Amino acid sequence: MKKPKEFKTFKEQIEILKSRGLVITDEQEAIEILKKENYYNIVNGYKELFLKKSSNNEEDRFIENTNFNELYSLFLFDRELRTIILKYILIFERDFKTTIAYNFSKKYNKDNRIDSYLYPENYRDDYIDVLDFISVINKTIVAKNKKTEYIKHYIKEYGHVPLWVVVNVLSFGNMVYMFRLLKDDDRNNIMLLYVNRFIEQNNRETKLWFRDDSFISLLKVLNIVRNICAHEERMYNKRFYRIATKDVSELLGYSIYDDSKLIIVFMFLKLVLTSEHFYLFKNEIIKLFRKFSDKFTTVLFNEILDEMGINMKYFCEL
Repeated sequence: MKKPKEFKTFKEQIEILKSRGLVITDEQEAIEILKKENYYNIVNGYKELFLKKSSNNEEDRFIENTNFNELYSLFLFDRELRTIILKYILIFERDFKTTIAYNFSKKYNKDNRIDSYLYPENYRDDYIDVLDFISVINKTIVAKNKKTEYIKHYIKEYGHVPLWVVVNVLSFGNMVYMFRLLKDDDRNNIMLLYVNRFIEQNNRETKLWFRDDSFISLLKVLNIVRNICAHEERMYNKRFYRIATKDVSELLGYSIYDDSKLIIVFMFLKLVLTSEHFYLFKNEIIKLFRKFSDKFTTVLFNEILDEMGINMKYFCEL
């Protein structure tokens, strides 16, 4: 077991970085940045691209002439990238919650059963998972009844809360779980609303049978990314594994990509956002790339894009 790291003052942190070959043009400015953002978040989070290749046991050494400002620029780039991605995932999240609530309630709210989402028979035959999900909903309603006015109102006035209200207090992860537990026909119908909208808005003709497993894979990735964004974790070089992307890539006509890199998130958003929202999203991303393209000298900005799996020529055609 390694010896625990000792506390270092901001000045000592600067000296460590300088001893490893990092150029610091303005030490006081660098200290102020570390005070706000934390050494670990900037240096440990974003140093990898700027390090010389070495064996595992060697101390980190920065590529010659690497400047602290480059690490900080990559940190800021990643923060703005997360902000944009989260903005549009939240737009889809609202759409997705509304779509499930509307279609589920339309089918199962018979005889004024506005709490039809609490009946196991309205889901697939995964009994344990279904009961677990219903328990999550009940616990959420009980918790929110103490502090959320509109939940209090429905409980007091009607005794139950309709699904189109409940979805507002359920997480995106909860909704992805609910989608997985829907009966095959219900799941397929909701998925096809997005697939058919994409086909119509993008004038595509396809005979592709889009599998619901592919859509579930898409939802899981967007949920992972949403949480990364919300918790300010590093995003640009995120890796994904065993993700079903074939159906999405065929539908989009986007075949040259690395399915382990962030590019798949852009592909997935292309499918589930309206064409108008995706146009705005892509433009914001391109503006971000332009803003930071000249902030790096030790590494090329294309190396950062490559970490994301992005080829600008193909990305602009997405």
